[in-house]
Amino acid sequence: MARDVELLGELGMTGTRRQLAVVAAMSMVGGLCQALILGLLAAFGISSIQGHHGMVIHGVHVSTLGIALFAGGLVAVFALSMFGSSYFGSRLAGTALSTSRSMVISTFFNGDWSLQSAAHVGHVQQLLAYDCEQVGLLISNISSMLSLSFMVFALLLVAAVISPLITLGILIVGVLLSMLIRPVQRRIRRAGSQLKKTNQVIGRRVTEYTRLAREFRIFGVEQQSEAQLDIQNRSGASTFARAKMLMTTMPTAYAAIGLVFAILGFAFLTSLDTSKIGASAGVLIIILRVMLMTSNLQGISAQVSSQSVVLEGLMLDIDKFRSADRRSLENLVPERFDIEVANLSFSYGDERVLKDLSFSVPQGAKLGILGRSGSGKTTLSQILLGVLEADEGAVTVGGCSPSRVKKSGGSPLALVTQDALLLEGPISDNISFFRQLDAPTISAAASAANLDDDLAEMPLGLETIIGPSGGTLSGGQRQRVALARALAGTPKLLLLDEPTSSVDVQSEQAIRRSIDNLVDTTTIIVSHRVAVVEGCDLLMVMESGRILDFGPRVEVEEREPYRNLLSDGTTPASYAD
Repeated sequence: MARDVELLGELGMTGTRRQLAVVAAMSMVGGLCQALILGLLAAFGISSIQGHHGMVIHGVHVSTLGIALFAGGLVAVFALSMFGSSYFGSRLAGTALSTSRSMVISTFFNGDWSLQSAAHVGHVQQLLAYDCEQVGLLISNISSMLSLSFMVFALLLVAAVISPLITLGILIVGVLLSMLIRPVQRRIRRAGSQLKKTNQVIGRRVTEYTRLAREFRIFGVEQQSEAQLDIQNRSGASTFARAKMLMTTMPTAYAAIGLVFAILGFAFLTSLDTSKIGASAGVLIIILRVMLMTSNLQGISAQVSSQSVVLEGLMLDIDKFRSADRRSLENLVPERFDIEVANLSFSYGDERVLKDLSFSVPQGAKLGILGRSGSGKTTLSQILLGVLEADEGAVTVGGCSPSRVKKSGGSPLALVTQDALLLEGPISDNISFFRQLDAPTISAAASAANLDDDLAEMPLGLETIIGPSGGTLSGGQRQRVALARALAGTPKLLLLDEPTSSVDVQSEQAIRRSIDNLVDTTTIIVSHRVAVVEGCDLLMVMESGRILDFGPRVEVEEREPYRNLLSDGTTPASYAD
């Protein structure tokens, strides 16, 4: 538990120990009140059976009314202390859930692209939906453990005052039981670790398969994909059942032991002299209450063992995200946006995908990059935007590394990709894209992206609600909304990666007009369609990670590498990256 609290501190919950101390103190008060009430009622009940009115406590006779008032006061204090303990424990659990989710979101989205792109599909969703929830439940269970532990301690303390010998025997039995259940706790941790891994796999598969639902239907493999998910589901259910079985073993064992104690205690009471029955009955009731609470405590302890594994795994992921934090590096704003590349090379693992590239692009120029599939066009574009870092050579934008260009608080860089991912909500929100842009700026960007005719046909115009991923718009409309989003920030460096790969001729012409109208924006267009780069100042032809030709467009179009792209027997549309 100490390790769990330490990890929660690393999450940013610095006041955890203090709040848990408050929970423990209130539980101690509640336990003392409960013990006094049980002992008092047991002694009073025996005294009444013996025909006495009231009780003698430390030589002072207390009437029935006095005992009732005293017991009522103890109940009030017990209720208040336990309510306070529950309140602080619940608030702490909510804070743990919120803090852990905030930490995952912050560290992931501020990590570099190589880490983000390497994350398994659905992994971050799994962390936020399951792992962080388990962290909240963990701190809730830790609070409950502390509460029960201190209540048990208080009950035993009162029992020890009444009968030290019986209480000592109970403690010895408790220590022996704790030693016996340690192997079970280790097995619970292993089962919890396996359950976490299984849940992660299921989460990734469901997210991945959901995105491919259309393709599964078209290819007729829905049953096969369902069978794969069912295998994962059955494996997860088996692991879950095993973990839950282990978690219920200890509470069940303690419940059985409690029943044995009840039987032995009853036999013990019947053998006592009547003068000693009152105190012994009180101790017996307290001990039975301790056994019940200990049973609950062991059940919660088993859950904590399982959830601790989740917390440790979550912290490993967060530490990995933290190690890739690039916020402190992104602090430069270039005065100009010309591009200089010298002897650039880049590899994915052992595979060299860019090989000794060198070229220059003046500020405000338009560069078109052409090449067959796998030529390295998209990788080069990501390096120019600072998403990836070059392994060798130098890449500068305005004299500084692209990865150092300030991006938080409004970036001078912009990107339009072929898949045009949009948010569910108004078109205006998709264009402003969390940048707090005013209405005239949004409207001007929509016009620059040639969206006016489309918006005129929509009753709500820019406030038209689009479905998830822009599903209610056509491919061309989605692409132009994405272009408007890029233009709304008045970018100084704009990269368009296959901006017309999935649009009709009319949409392609509209996008080309928007690109042609850009002024003083360094623009890079990666495309397999020759028509899209017709308005470019410069043209680059790539193949197998190398530059085959580079220079003014009209000159490159006259040379062999460009002509080979058009005469190798394939259509221009096949030159996708």
